[in-house]
Amino acid sequence: MSLLSRRLTTTLNNHLSAFVDPWFTGHLQSKFRAFNATKMKSRVCWSENMQRFIKGSKTEWFKDIDTIYAPTIWNDEH
Repeated sequence: MSLLSRRLTTTLNNHLSAFVDPWFTGHLQSKFRAFNATKMKSRVCWSENMQRFIKGSKTEWFKDIDTIYAPTIWNDEH
């Protein structure tokens, strides 16, 4: 992910996109139950830890970044 982020920095910035580390996906999964129980999802604040794991120069979500690419494993395959 780091290599792709460095190689595609301009493209990612132009498309308001970013890559995240595998840690991020696991962290989101651990927070799903609490997020799902929240009535006003538009008011959920993203923690500093979560924002720090975005690769690239733009870090303000929903303003500078529209798409986040995260590595996932489905059925034991990438």
